[in-house]
Amino acid sequence: MGQIMNRVRTVAADEGLVGLLKRVVRRLAAPIVRTVRRIVQRPRILKLFVLQLDYKDMAAIPPPIIDLDIAELREKDDADVEAVAAFHFYGHSKDHVMQFLRSGEHCYVARSAGQVVSCYWRATRQYYDHFLKRRFVLADNEEYLLGGFTLPEFRSHGIASYLLYASARERLGRCQDVRGIMLVRTENMASLQSVKKLGFSVCGRVGFIEILGIRFHFLLGRDVLPATRKRNYLAI
Repeated sequence: MGQIMNRVRTVAADEGLVGLLKRVVRRLAAPIVRTVRRIVQRPRILKLFVLQLDYKDMAAIPPPIIDLDIAELREKDDADVEAVAAFHFYGHSKDHVMQFLRSGEHCYVARSAGQVVSCYWRATRQYYDHFLKRRFVLADNEEYLLGGFTLPEFRSHGIASYLLYASARERLGRCQDVRGIMLVRTENMASLQSVKKLGFSVCGRVGFIEILGIRFHFLLGRDVLPATRKRNYLAI
């Protein structure tokens, strides 16, 4: 309380009584303004396709004309970790990339002349999607693929598709029953066409409808992510 009173006296001395009152009004009005904005804001609607593919049915993708080195990212690959962090995966830093790797998530990279030019991530068992703000539980034979990115100057060469194909085939060699799951915005036709070339097909939809700060999450499709029991629910 003493600190508050000292602050009040300081503001009153510097800005006068009128300035102090203005500050008090702004402080009191802030939560009211936030509530009004929440009430009048338009409903938010986000819809994504859920695509899946049994890797044994994956279409063969020829290697690009650019020489590539395909590898899984390791914690000890300091330069590669920094390169992936520079891709701003969810806006995260090198430390965040290291945390992802240590938590059991996997990242695969394509290098050209020693430079990381493309990458994607995969999660197993479960994954909390920070964008959708919901958790997906995965079956033992499922992988959640996300965070794909290719440097702009290396796009249109089929690098991302080949990276996914080559790394997925390597995992298929260890286990014959592996299924990839990915989410693509319904309006992102370029990404849809790219993954469909590999054999991915739409099997459901996921997203949310948010009104007055209350979000209705949905996951549609009987055979989509069967281990995720919490499919349609409300959240604040």
